[in-house]
Amino acid sequence: MPPPKPKIIAYCNKPLEGVGNVLHAFKYDPAKLQPTDSLADYDPITHKLDILRQQTGKEILPRGASELALYDDGAHDDGAAGDGLYANSFADTKIQGSYTFRFVASDIPSGSGLKTTREWTKSFYNQVNIDPKYSDINITLLAKTADGMRYSVKIVPKDQFGNFLGPEYPVVVTVSHPGAQRVIQLNDNIDGTYTKEIFITQSEADADAILEIDIDGKKFTTAKLEPKLRKFSLSIHGGIAVPIDNFADDFEQGYNVLVDLDYHFTQQLSFVGFFGYNDFKSKTAGIDDNY
Repeated sequence: MPPPKPKIIAYCNKPLEGVGNVLHAFKYDPAKLQPTDSLADYDPITHKLDILRQQTGKEILPRGASELALYDDGAHDDGAAGDGLYANSFADTKIQGSYTFRFVASDIPSGSGLKTTREWTKSFYNQVNIDPKYSDINITLLAKTADGMRYSVKIVPKDQFGNFLGPEYPVVVTVSHPGAQRVIQLNDNIDGTYTKEIFITQSEADADAILEIDIDGKKFTTAKLEPKLRKFSLSIHGGIAVPIDNFADDFEQGYNVLVDLDYHFTQQLSFVGFFGYNDFKSKTAGIDDNY
């Protein structure tokens, strides 16, 4: 008779809220989080969390527990059934933070009809896997001058689950165009947002400069600036003109050509002039068929 199989349970201590989400929800003036004297070990994140704990009177980074049984049945990614390998999948890892698993193997035969228990603990930290598709990237034109354009830049890195990366990551914007680059460090607001007003010179705009955004030393995404405003534009359109209602009684369809000339005051405001030619074929003699 084969010996009984041991029972293996993984007890997980897990975060219920990520620190990036907590810091983003709690708005506090970042200027008030700066040290009043030169403290080498001062941490603005810890300072902000302490303020939040004092204001709420509760634990702001709660933790929870769950259990997971491990199997040797060939149906839980454990290989072949009965091969002595126990496994299972734990998918509840959407929240940023540390996960600690305590593996308890019980009912292990130890000889002479006795059984024993063994334990093993393993921890890992789950980072926020930021993605530009789910992040907020706002680049807003504030003003134009003869020398260039002033923009407001706001970057809020998030992952596909809506978790905020949080503060204390270097977020850098590089103004890049052929032959030149200029690096700008964004301000860390200690709430997961990174902001700054930047000035793009007219020469950079004329060179079609773009913004390359790096987070924690890695390329995150690229953003285009508002295109250079051209005062005049011209377009030509061609097609078929089809008369309707009373016109259909006197005219056949015919080709048409339309030219429009635009004068742009701003990106949103333009003056447009249209010039067109429609070649309707008259059904009745004596009616002009060109309009």
